[in-house]
Amino acid sequence: MRRRKKKFSNAPTFSAFSSSNRCTGTKGVRQTNKVDFIKCVRDMERKLYRVCRAMRLNDADAQDAVQEALLKAYKNIESLREDRYFKTWLIRILINEARAILRRPQKADQPLDEKIPFIPEGENSVAAAILSLPEKERLCLTLHAIEGFSVKEIAEITKSPVGTVKWRLKKARDRLKETLEKERAI
Repeated sequence: MRRRKKKFSNAPTFSAFSSSNRCTGTKGVRQTNKVDFIKCVRDMERKLYRVCRAMRLNDADAQDAVQEALLKAYKNIESLREDRYFKTWLIRILINEARAILRRPQKADQPLDEKIPFIPEGENSVAAAILSLPEKERLCLTLHAIEGFSVKEIAEITKSPVGTVKWRLKKARDRLKETLEKERAI
């Protein structure tokens, strides 16, 4: 016999991003005001920024992508079907913004900024190995290993089947292991 999960009517429905993974308040995402929206996404800004950096955006472009994604999310909040998918929906918007920035022609005098903020300075070989991964594998690995998303959430974010996400994670780990073992052998 299957048990049903109880739904508590007084539980907050705004499932965003404070340290307890909940915002204070009982309004849903679509009914929130500007101040509540800003408070809730403020805690998530660093995570969004790291996703952009994993996609090889430099600091300025990563900040632009995060700002544009937050602006689009706020303007289009009514298109969100269920409040519980807010985080996934927001990261999907961010990935689209980051890809749009990557498609833009680059300025010739702009230096490449290849530092990844979530990897300590002394771990350049790990950073280089992560940056050498193909984009889809690098994104899946970053979302899973660094940001803590589940395979199912990554599948929703990347609009890929769960099996594909698992395969990309395995390939990314295998490539990282191979790259790091080659470096140690040298």
